[in-house]
Amino acid sequence: MVRAILSHPMTVPATPAGLDEFTPAWLNDALEDSGILGGARIAEARAELVAVDRGIGGTVARIRLGYEGAAAGAPASIIAKLPSAIELTRGGGRFLRLPEREVRFYRALADRVPTRTPACYYAAIDDEGDAFVLLIEDLGALPSGDDVQGATREQAERVIDAIATQHAAWWRSPGLGALDWMPAIDEHARMWQRMFATAWREHRDDLGDLVPPDLAPLGEAMTRHLGTAVTRLGELPRTLLHGDLRLDNLFFPDDPPGGVVAVDWSNASRGPGPYDVAYFMCVAFDPAGRREHEQALLRRYVDALAAAGVEGVTFEECFDTYRLSFCEPFTRMFFLLMRGHADKGTDRPSTVLSRFVRNAGQAAVDLGALRLIGD
Repeated sequence: MVRAILSHPMTVPATPAGLDEFTPAWLNDALEDSGILGGARIAEARAELVAVDRGIGGTVARIRLGYEGAAAGAPASIIAKLPSAIELTRGGGRFLRLPEREVRFYRALADRVPTRTPACYYAAIDDEGDAFVLLIEDLGALPSGDDVQGATREQAERVIDAIATQHAAWWRSPGLGALDWMPAIDEHARMWQRMFATAWREHRDDLGDLVPPDLAPLGEAMTRHLGTAVTRLGELPRTLLHGDLRLDNLFFPDDPPGGVVAVDWSNASRGPGPYDVAYFMCVAFDPAGRREHEQALLRRYVDALAAAGVEGVTFEECFDTYRLSFCEPFTRMFFLLMRGHADKGTDRPSTVLSRFVRNAGQAAVDLGALRLIGD
């Protein structure tokens, strides 16, 4: 059975399994209650894959729409998101409840976070938490970030300001306890340690340029202490994390100036705010750029929390959380890369995961993350 989140479940057929199932009839039913059609009727729908080399969590398509007669205000196109075409990734997403998290985010939270998100017109998921569909605003006209290219200092400041505002709004919020569908950052800490340890031991003798020799001791230590590191993160003051705060998931509108628009909320979780900052820094800058900018950006983050009313948070506390946080993307992205989750027929996904591994690992070593867990 399909649970239609933003429409009447009895009026909409089953979730499309492929792009050819986004017919005018299906779309008219799905979008009827959203109000975006303004009474117009879709007569033509043409779906095409987009962003096929970005991300690994789902299939994304742009649906170009044609209407019967006048359709003032109705969108010329929308974006559809479906499950990943990679069965391994789809199964992992189902286990981690990634589709459910994103559908529920748009149902329950999108209008309760300060971070700008795309308008969601329809969201549905099956009872197994597997087959799902999102129909959201097409942001293709906005300047977008690029994980491979990295960020400018101005872009990084915009991201820091936006995520600090979000974190402040949910800092130690009692409302976090009601989000039982959204896991805490440490929910699968020991599982990730076991999976990383297996992948690391299988590949540590043939790492090539992925993990330079000076980072190898970090990998060895994480086979023993990753669970401790992530559990430590779970014990810190919690807020609402984006969880996948990287440039490929961010848009930088020119009008109004400043701010960002964030997409892909499937990794939303409850955890310490500086984790999002560290995760972003993994792709925003190479190690030299990170060393140059991180102190100023983290101070900007702490100042923004204070300006938003968060009391008692010091730079030193945030810095310790920030440096410990790099252990998690270093290990998780290594596992995903080694297990083939980036296999989408292009080099870009593996390039991005490799960038995560090297940059997060170098940051953890530079900043002495292991000293925080006694190794």
